Amino acid sequence: DKAAEQEGKFFKNNILNIKAKDQVIIWMVNSHAVSMDFDKYGKKFSSDETGKVDVKLVTWTKNGDNYSLQMSSLK
Repeated sequence: DKAAEQEGKFFKNNILNIKAKDQVIIWMVNSHAVSMDFDKYGKKFSSDETGKVDVKLVTWTKNGDNYSLQMSSLK
């Protein structure tokens, strides 16, 4: 959403809450340690590949009167 970037090292059991109106791009190094959970939208992501670099685009799209969460890889 053109907001300031957030960058940091996150360790086991850290939680990062991100608020966005339209979209978020998430770059992950060692994505095996990352779990993203969007319970409200029924979407989850986790990877079992050690050392993997991954980039995810998370967008909210309008479908009629409803919105749905879409997640796709940019890599």
